[in-house]
Amino acid sequence: MEGAVDVPGLPPVPPSSFPQPVMDRKNPHYTRFVYHDKRFAVADGVIVNTAAELERSALAAITDGRCTPGIRPPTVYPIGPVIHSSRPLSSRTTPGLERKGHRFLWVKELTGGGEEGRKVREKAMEMKAACRNAVEEGGSSDAALHRLAEQLYKSAVVGGHHE
Repeated sequence: MEGAVDVPGLPPVPPSSFPQPVMDRKNPHYTRFVYHDKRFAVADGVIVNTAAELERSALAAITDGRCTPGIRPPTVYPIGPVIHSSRPLSSRTTPGLERKGHRFLWVKELTGGGEEGRKVREKAMEMKAACRNAVEEGGSSDAALHRLAEQLYKSAVVGGHHE
């Protein structure tokens, strides 16, 4: 594939950023990807593991219909970050990988010093604060979870499944 791929709500994405099977129309994974993409377009709602503050542009592309032209867009429930742990991923994952006999290499990107490193660390701290605020009572994820619960309750009651 030549040139960048236009994904609503994101800057142009280079083809090398996509998994290779998705880029090959003859691959069965491509067919599954397209199938699920179409199912997304007819869903009543989509739960996304993110904080709305972190993905404003991408979430807006879904909710304003740019991802589903001509079709009502699904309701989006950004409920996240769902996973939070004080233990680093490597300490939780390494024992399981070793037990299964998988070979692996952990790569940790260091931000380094200087102005660029300072900016990266500052952005990371902003994102961390946004995530904390999102999951607190009244935060964006808390509000989305309440909207989802209300919609599920209404669907059960209106659909006649409520006992």
